[in-house]
Amino acid sequence: MSDEASMPPYRELVRARFPAVDVERCKPVLGGWDNYMLLVNDTWIFRFPRRPENEDALRKEVALLPRLAPTLPLAVPRFEHVSRGNAPPRIVVGYRRIPGRPLKREDIAESVPTSLIAQLAGFLTALHRFPADRARDLGVPGGDANAWRREYEDFYRWIQREAFPTLGARERRWAAHLCEDFLTASDHFGFAPVLLHRDLAMEHVLFDDAAGRILGVIDWGDASIGDPAFDFTGILADLGEPVAQAVLDSYRGVKDPGMLDRARFYARIIPFYGIIFGRQLGHEEWTRDGLLRLKNLVE
Repeated sequence: MSDEASMPPYRELVRARFPAVDVERCKPVLGGWDNYMLLVNDTWIFRFPRRPENEDALRKEVALLPRLAPTLPLAVPRFEHVSRGNAPPRIVVGYRRIPGRPLKREDIAESVPTSLIAQLAGFLTALHRFPADRARDLGVPGGDANAWRREYEDFYRWIQREAFPTLGARERRWAAHLCEDFLTASDHFGFAPVLLHRDLAMEHVLFDDAAGRILGVIDWGDASIGDPAFDFTGILADLGEPVAQAVLDSYRGVKDPGMLDRARFYARIIPFYGIIFGRQLGHEEWTRDGLLRLKNLVE
């Protein structure tokens, strides 16, 4: 069965919501937990929230990105098609596909190309300099460092409730030690909050082979105000610590000595999202992958 034959009726939704778009070819795009994505005519990406609770995140992107884009050195989605309605999905957006493919560890050899390090550091510097108050006015959630601490206190209770029943005693002890050490260290919460992408995994960083450079950053649905160390998490997890350190060294935002240590914490808790969301959404492969990644960390 072809991709198009197995596709949900999103093609017809594009035609109904955006009659000016001449839909000739459609292809589903591997999407995340929040959105279904459709590539139309090899040019347009249309995004459809999977669940009602994902609609607010998409509205936030529509408000934030037009104001943020001119301040960044890399491309972000520019929503040229936006449809709002009363029937689900209550918001649908379309933007021109940003060329490139996900940045990979092998793109940055052991010599660590300074151009890619500079691009990542320059992007994070510009993003974190965007005024946090302005971002809040545009609907981006988040508060001060105390609010951030409360969020991770809630996270700890969440994994105790939702993940611990599926874990062995060794994994539970490891997770409890990890979270309690993070939450009880007062120097972890002395940062000045900034605007975060907050999902800067390398699958969202688009690299162009021909140009040998990064072209854009996508998937801004998790944008929030918080710890600047968080945006180094994906670099650390996907590209390795030497690259994360090199990017941090070139970063021109406000730095503190504990940033990379906090990024290590955020990277270590990633498997819990797969474990829990996999169970809640019926994706057994996410749960299996999360459990395997957690086992590898504990060992």
